[in-house]
Amino acid sequence: MAAAWFWSYQRYDSPTFSRANGLFLQLTSWHGDVVLDYFKNWPDDCTGYYTSSPSHGDNIGPLFFDSPTNNTRWEKFGFSFSTGDSVVQMAGGKTICFLHDEPEIDLQARANSWRVVDGFEITVPDSFVCGILAIVPAIMAYRWRELRRRRLMRLCLNCGYDLRATPDHCPECGAMPGETH
Repeated sequence: MAAAWFWSYQRYDSPTFSRANGLFLQLTSWHGDVVLDYFKNWPDDCTGYYTSSPSHGDNIGPLFFDSPTNNTRWEKFGFSFSTGDSVVQMAGGKTICFLHDEPEIDLQARANSWRVVDGFEITVPDSFVCGILAIVPAIMAYRWRELRRRRLMRLCLNCGYDLRATPDHCPECGAMPGETH
């Protein structure tokens, strides 16, 4: 997971799924954050995997902007949540996608229409995702270490009772040696 965190600073990766007049999902790893975008009533199918090397303000993939009206945004400690309308720029009935290193003036020149879509965006720091994903392996490592310690010290694997006097069963919980519940 640490490699994914490092990698998010090296490039912009964005798997995108959409259906015409349906939903749009985009999960982006970008500058140390994981961003999830979800919109309803997306105009076309622009499913794809967009990737580029990052530069300040560099984007690639479907182009949408927060609408100046009807939006709510919350930000705290690197997390953010926004909901409301977004404006999708289109050309010839298709969603405009950023092209790598395309000047903004060329991008704006291609746009000849727009559509408002409703949805939300969630931003979570990579460090938080790494921490959450590290919890299960840490618990498993602790349990494995505790069971190993109990075996070496001839303790009941279930409750930790000393089995040196009664090696055939545990008088505390009734478990047989080598048995865990």
